Amino acid sequence: MQSITNTVDAGNGQKRIEHLIGTVTVTEAFTVRTSEQTACNYYEIEVAPGVYDVVLHGGGAYPWVIVKYTGTIVDEHWVNRLFGSSSLAEKRSIGQPSTRAAAQMNNYIAAEQFATNPAWELAEDWTVEMTQRYYEDGRSRKAFKLVEPIF
Repeated sequence: MQSITNTVDAGNGQKRIEHLIGTVTVTEAFTVRTSEQTACNYYEIEVAPGVYDVVLHGGGAYPWVIVKYTGTIVDEHWVNRLFGSSSLAEKRSIGQPSTRAAAQMNNYIAAEQFATNPAWELAEDWTVEMTQRYYEDGRSRKAFKLVEPIF
């Protein structure tokens, strides 16, 4: 698989560069809770087994990696706070498909996953660099870094 570069509209009129850098294979279904606006408003989304895209957003000093999970909404919780009262809003989205289950992480965490987890497959033109580092007391640790191809 070769990586793909796209320009994505963020929904607010801004354009972003997005690089497809690999995939992750999910073998067992799992549930993700995503908060909306406040922590008390959330969706619970069941992610089915399958192969999902791993993309690098942005670039420059602070790029981030997103795993684009999709799934089905299995529960939701919305609180209606009008005039100081609090009541649960009607559940309308259960059973609908959702793309809100995406996982966001720093690029060095994704690099470690690509290097150590067989479920993560890196695109052919990307590589992972591993560096052995040492703490002051002599303990060692491995540091991982994504190395992007020249576009």
